[in-house]
Amino acid sequence: MSRTQVRQFLLLSILFPPFSALFADDVPPFAVVGRVSSKLFFPGDTNAHHESEGEVSFYYSNRWWQTEIAYNDPKKGGPAIQNCMKIPDGTRSYTLFGTKTNAGKPIAVVCRTAFPSPGHPSIFVSWLGFCPKPDLPLIDAQRMRRFLSVPNCQSELLMDQRNEGGYSIKYLAPQQLFISELSISNNGISMEVNVSANGEIVNDIQRFPRPFENGFSEFDYRVVETTNVNGLVFPLRMNYRRFSPNFRTRAQGELGITLLSEVIVSQITFPAGRLKTNGLVPVLVAFDARSPILPRNRTANYLVTNDHWKPASDPHIMHLANMERESSSINKRSNNLLFSAIIVVTFAVPPLIFLCKHYSKKQK
Repeated sequence: MSRTQVRQFLLLSILFPPFSALFADDVPPFAVVGRVSSKLFFPGDTNAHHESEGEVSFYYSNRWWQTEIAYNDPKKGGPAIQNCMKIPDGTRSYTLFGTKTNAGKPIAVVCRTAFPSPGHPSIFVSWLGFCPKPDLPLIDAQRMRRFLSVPNCQSELLMDQRNEGGYSIKYLAPQQLFISELSISNNGISMEVNVSANGEIVNDIQRFPRPFENGFSEFDYRVVETTNVNGLVFPLRMNYRRFSPNFRTRAQGELGITLLSEVIVSQITFPAGRLKTNGLVPVLVAFDARSPILPRNRTANYLVTNDHWKPASDPHIMHLANMERESSSINKRSNNLLFSAIIVVTFAVPPLIFLCKHYSKKQK
């Protein structure tokens, strides 16, 4: 083979990779069943302050996915089932509880993010591990939006320009469908949500103190065992860890583990026909935050039957979002008027009192 032929072969290999590499559209419908466990730690502690374990079910078909966790022993008042599904323009999530306090219609939290809330680690890691070519919030070839450990729809915080970190990613060979390794760094900025004195959810963004002001390793996901089913390489066992600065013990200045999740697969199937899921709830109360015109911490609320979801541009949803925006604007104007009245009264009363006293003395 001449040099020219070698160069042509190498160029064709780059432009047209081996046929074994697949696109997400090429993956046949499949279902995965396994076990998932998660442990939460305070940085520096070796004993978990919260543990959960359950059966995970993941369903995939033509870029649509659904993941569900059925917990083994739900604590009193705790979740028995958590379910998250891809819908038009975002995701919907709901939680079912094992007690009779859940007798009413379940609430579905609807977000405009393409992934489950990282604040629910068992649901999140099952999506990250089993979704072919998952839709990651990449900025460029070196940076991405960090997966912040916050509850539900905090899209404003997740997509904040300050929320970024370096990343490295690898996929399982040879199809390159499932992530084998994903590491994300923190850029030195703490991004959390807190509840203010008046009960409002507020963003808490600040730079970490030394020695973490320039960043640290925050997120680590790895496939530690694989299996081949029908010619496709699937993850069989995965580990997911998160780290945070330790400011609580004598070992200050070190990183401490805050989350440890593990998934072990027991079954992978390729169902014929339409996938049937177990998480279907006849009626859900939607708290929909997908519309970009909604004010902060406001949602369009309505009922959804049989888990059939419309896009955020649906006229009815847009109408509800507009009503929320107008209501928020009226409340804001009312609050401004009330604040102005308080300011006027606060600064006007002392001079009035002085004038009354002065006038009273003059009369005497």
